[in-house]
Amino acid sequence: MDPSWYASLFRAESGKDCLVYKCCPTSDSVEHFEAWLDQSVSLHGHCAYNLVGAASSLPVGETHPGPSVEEAASLLHHSNQDSSASKPSVHFGCVAIAERHLAKNREHENMVRKIGWGAEWFVSQGIFDTEATIALLNDYGALCKARGIVPKKVLLTFVPCGRTKTMDFIRWLGMNVPADVEARIFSASSSSSTTAAAAAATMDKVTKTTASP
Repeated sequence: MDPSWYASLFRAESGKDCLVYKCCPTSDSVEHFEAWLDQSVSLHGHCAYNLVGAASSLPVGETHPGPSVEEAASLLHHSNQDSSASKPSVHFGCVAIAERHLAKNREHENMVRKIGWGAEWFVSQGIFDTEATIALLNDYGALCKARGIVPKKVLLTFVPCGRTKTMDFIRWLGMNVPADVEARIFSASSSSSTTAAAAAATMDKVTKTTASP
């Protein structure tokens, strides 16, 4: 399914701009990505994109057919330079994955590198593990300060979950769900208000722990 077309349905109903996620490397080619971007802007009117890399690496010697996130960022930059007055400028952000930071301790470096490519924001995965997100945000802030960089905003995603099947999907996506959080969500008295309260508690802890003094 084309994410640009799908997002246009929400845009038409809500009257609001949508953030369109695009997995760049899986495009058929660089030229195909450029044509997709032109249609997305000209036909559907989108101007905000989240550029995403491939979910997994390929065997040695093989490459994805589409552009890397860095290459796609450059194509968006050139699109803005070549755009006419009637064509809106496009903006982009990237993802920030706290679980990846826990595993490799360099997600904050990835974020700063992407700022250099022109990223204007970052969007997290669904947050259930507060410690992973707190560590990433603190390291990101410290690195930006050390390098004299103004941090770009990080949009934090908090996701209520009320079904075990949904939780299986969340784990499949790579989100870490601590045992105590899952137990609270699926307690005997669990309800929609309980799952919403769990998400709110997670948000409260992350924002209070990472807030600047």
